[in-house]
Amino acid sequence: NEIVVVGYGEVQRKDLTGAVGSVKIEELQKAPVGSAVEALAGRVAGVQVSSESGKPGAGVNIVVRGANSITQDNSPLYVIDGFPMEDANASILNPAEIESIEVLKDASSTAIYGARGANGVIMITTKRGKEGAPAITYNAYAGVQKVINKIELMDAYEYVKLHVERDPVGILTNYLRNGRTIDYYRNVEQIDWQDRLFQSAPMQNHSISVMGGSKNTKYSVSGNLFDQDGVLINSGFNRKQFKFTLDQTFNEKFKVGTSVIYTGSKMYGANPATPDQAYSAMNYLMYSVWGYRPTSFSGVELEDLLTDPDLSADDSRNDFRINPVLSAKNELRQTFENRLVANGFAEYAFSRSLKFKVTGGINNGAYRQETFNNSQTRYGYFASTDKVNGAIMYTNNNTWQNENLLTYNKKIGQHNINAVGGLIFQENNYKRYGLRATQMPNEVLGLAGLSQGIS
Repeated sequence: NEIVVVGYGEVQRKDLTGAVGSVKIEELQKAPVGSAVEALAGRVAGVQVSSESGKPGAGVNIVVRGANSITQDNSPLYVIDGFPMEDANASILNPAEIESIEVLKDASSTAIYGARGANGVIMITTKRGKEGAPAITYNAYAGVQKVINKIELMDAYEYVKLHVERDPVGILTNYLRNGRTIDYYRNVEQIDWQDRLFQSAPMQNHSISVMGGSKNTKYSVSGNLFDQDGVLINSGFNRKQFKFTLDQTFNEKFKVGTSVIYTGSKMYGANPATPDQAYSAMNYLMYSVWGYRPTSFSGVELEDLLTDPDLSADDSRNDFRINPVLSAKNELRQTFENRLVANGFAEYAFSRSLKFKVTGGINNGAYRQETFNNSQTRYGYFASTDKVNGAIMYTNNNTWQNENLLTYNKKIGQHNINAVGGLIFQENNYKRYGLRATQMPNEVLGLAGLSQGIS
């Protein structure tokens, strides 16, 4: 008699006719991931899960039964404890707080959500208090992430030979100064910049919860700390989360409940997949790493390329003229998020078949994005258009929703009659503002010097 959550109700697995995939808590615990939606990867047929950028804490792209559009967003609708959310991301829920996940795939299962459910619906049910003595649970894990496979690149000899053949009279002949020949570079000191960009990245997760209650009153309180360094230098993600639930049954007819989730997170580091400015291939971090020269000019120490951006920029005809490791160390990319998701319900049963339920909830998110490029970065070096530049952006995204549902459920012999009717009200308010400045004269001040630049 397994129960499956579908739309605004629940049905037994044996009575289910729509296409629904399920992931239970036992499966979720096998995946040491930072978000609940990442745990879906490889566990539900027809569901494709991929990271938006590869950064720790970055959003996750989920496609249910293939893309429906080649130009528009194909993300599914998320419904967390009955509250629809169209902007769910990796930081919202701690996997340890998930009871089950149902993926509604076909039209019959998602129809009740209208156009919002056109790309599928992911129903997430979190843990709530249970009858019994208070139970304290502590879960923790730690590990290390490491890049196993790297791109095989040209060595110093192959690199110099290629560029000299491509431009025999250009500035790249600097490699052949002071009596050097192409064969000189067969045994010269060289660097695979992937080794300098990638790192062994530790991660740890700690969760503690207390739950219990009586027959009429059930509660749960939990907290979570998650910290993850990125496999790219100067990148990572950390999150703190608090969750509280309370359910109160007054009598056989009337009950109420509430759930509150607060999440605070910080994501930082360069984006390995998507450039901030798509002027050239240099702005794609990984392209830049793969294209940057493995050796230096005559008279220039190889290690100096990590400390002096002027030496890197001398190679002006090369699209990968700025040392990507030096740039990644100096780029400031930080996103701070504070999110409050709270909802409550009141349910009254007129009879065993007829029930009326009122639900209200809010989803409030506040974000601050900080960007700063000093003179040692690919976006702020002396020959760039913007020179030293930075920006601070603030975003507020607030949603409230109210549902009023009347449900009739009657079983007559081997037949079930189910009907749902109601009214739903929802409002979303989005606001974004900030400041950006270029050609900042004093880079030592960092973002504090935005007012001195050209905005």
